[in-house]
Amino acid sequence: MSEVNLNPVFEGFRRKMGNLVFVVSEGDTFARRYRKAAQPNTLKQQEVKASFKALFAVWKESGELHHRVWTRIARTKKRLRGHSAFIGANANAMREGTALELFREFGERRIESFAAETGAAPGEVRISFVAESLRGGKHLTLFAERLDDRTAENGFIRRDLGTGVNPGHVVSGLVSGAEYHLYAVVTDAAYPSAQTASASVAAKVKAG
Repeated sequence: MSEVNLNPVFEGFRRKMGNLVFVVSEGDTFARRYRKAAQPNTLKQQEVKASFKALFAVWKESGELHHRVWTRIARTKKRLRGHSAFIGANANAMREGTALELFREFGERRIESFAAETGAAPGEVRISFVAESLRGGKHLTLFAERLDDRTAENGFIRRDLGTGVNPGHVVSGLVSGAEYHLYAVVTDAAYPSAQTASASVAAKVKAG
């Protein structure tokens, strides 16, 4: 891709001119040749598009702390943004149905021996972990990713469990019979105001 300078009237646009496509990224303008896909909308391309769409939905719902984590990672890569780093790290996992790397370490130690099992009542799951992982007033946040339809409304939700959470805690309000990936993240404060986070730990479970 070549770097070019455009007249200010064109800045902020992404445009195709002849066989060139101009893209503005972080204040710089780049040009590349336009190539039409030989077989648009193949099954593989549909899977890729679906995974990108699902990951972008996760990005939108994940909150500011999650964005800061991946923006820091992106800064180690040339001309990469936070959402691009997150999607790039998780595209294969999303297509294959495996757990995402939702968070990377951001100043906190991850929770130890995190696991989940089907709860006794409809829509419930029970979580377990090493209690010492939350010593010192650390907060626990859970993210629930519904696996049977990752594009479903409320297919990715956050639960702020706060401090003093004990192993055996019951999480309710999930869709009965649906399978989930639960992601546990340790933070220094309630999620909306937290400044540090652990790497996420995932467990697959079916809601009661």
